[in-house]
Amino acid sequence: MEQVAPGTERAVYLVSVDGKPKGAVDFPSSYTPGIAIGEKEVVTWGGTRLYIVPLGSGELRQEEHDDEVEMVYVRSSTWLVVGETSVAVLDPRLRCATSRWAHNEVLTDSWWTDDRLLVKDLGGRTFVVNLDADDRNLTVREAESSD
Repeated sequence: MEQVAPGTERAVYLVSVDGKPKGAVDFPSSYTPGIAIGEKEVVTWGGTRLYIVPLGSGELRQEEHDDEVEMVYVRSSTWLVVGETSVAVLDPRLRCATSRWAHNEVLTDSWWTDDRLLVKDLGGRTFVVNLDADDRNLTVREAESSD
């Protein structure tokens, strides 16, 4: 990505894949864009805005998320979106969430351990996020010391 509007309230980046232009993305300048790479697409985000950039043919598209996006994990057919106060399973083909967990505290960190996503909140509690076999539904529980 190449920034084309430095010093403005919005940062606009031109996106290309293998030297082929895909379009422009823009974010509030206070956000450093995040990037997640999947088999068929790249997801970039800042604030509540996500952009999906196909690695093959297809157009760049924009999606709005209802929570500040902190991290996106691209799975085989879905994405896990860790927001400021939630974790959602998004189906990019349907353009909607198939499962969501809302928390009453700000989430400060997330990471993978084996096949589980762990998230930590501002109070220092850690939660284990498990996905079903189809990566469509999630369950969340507070981690125990053995996790």
